[in-house]
Amino acid sequence: MSTHVTLTATEGPFAGREFEFSGRSLSTIGRSSECDLCLAADFADLTISRRHCLLEIDPPVVRLHDLGSRNGTFVNGETVGRRRPGTSPLAGPLADGPPRRLHNGDRIRLGGTTFLVAIGEEEDGEPNECHEEGGTSEAFFDKCRALCC
Repeated sequence: MSTHVTLTATEGPFAGREFEFSGRSLSTIGRSSECDLCLAADFADLTISRRHCLLEIDPPVVRLHDLGSRNGTFVNGETVGRRRPGTSPLAGPLADGPPRRLHNGDRIRLGGTTFLVAIGEEEDGEPNECHEEGGTSEAFFDKCRALCC
């Protein structure tokens, strides 16, 4: 089975646009052009950090990690995490909250942008290379920890 995640912008400068992620992946979201989902518009929303959060897709689980954003990441109005007040972006740990598991229909808010989450699974007839015998690939989680911790 292949998991795909669609984020549909419902508020903010990207309202109406859809962004799709599929398979096993780590995708950064923020203002930086280096992010997988770059939220830079004509007038940058400075309440969104350069590297704001990370979407971790490990089928069938989807998690959202705040990457130490100044203003926080919210799922259904609840804080997922943010940088501790008075700390610089380079000070660790990056975020003061654990990752949040996402579900179909959740709403993610970063600054003035809100996304509706759609999570679906498709049978693709191929084995899921994300899972090795005995568990999940440790290399995948090492990359995740390097990005968010």
